[in-house]
Amino acid sequence: MESRTNAYRQLDVTTSNRLELLIKLYQGAIDFMGTAKLAIEQNSPSKRNWGITKARAIVVELQNTLDLKASAELSRNLFLLYDFVLDRLKVAIEANDTRSLDEATKVMEILKSGWEELAQKLGPQVGASQKSSQFALRT
Repeated sequence: MESRTNAYRQLDVTTSNRLELLIKLYQGAIDFMGTAKLAIEQNSPSKRNWGITKARAIVVELQNTLDLKASAELSRNLFLLYDFVLDRLKVAIEANDTRSLDEATKVMEILKSGWEELAQKLGPQVGASQKSSQFALRT
C-alpha cells in the first residue's frame, strides 16, 4: 500500500505546476507543525522532533529557492518571514513550546493563503510554462 501512496504522490508532484507545488509545500510544513504540536501535547519528544525536522526542511528549501534577483523586495520579505519561522521552530524544539509552533504555523498559513489567492486569480492561465520570476522562486 505504501508504494501505491508514494506512486500517487510522485505523479501528483510531476503533474503539478510550480504554484500548486508551492502551496503543497506550505501545507506540508503546516501539517508537520501540527504533528509536532500534538506530539508536545502528548509528551512524545521523538514525534515532536520528527515533525519539526520535516517542517524545518520545507522552510529551509523554500528559503533556498528564493530568487533575490528576480523579485528582490518580495524575496527579501519572504526570506525574513522564513527566518522568523525557523527561529520559532528552534524555540519549539528547545523549549517544548506549542506557542512557538502556533506562531510559526500562523505565518505559514498566511503565506499559503496569499499564494492560494494568487492561484485563484490566475486561474487556468497558470500552467507548466509559468515563469519562475512570477513567484520569486529560482528553478
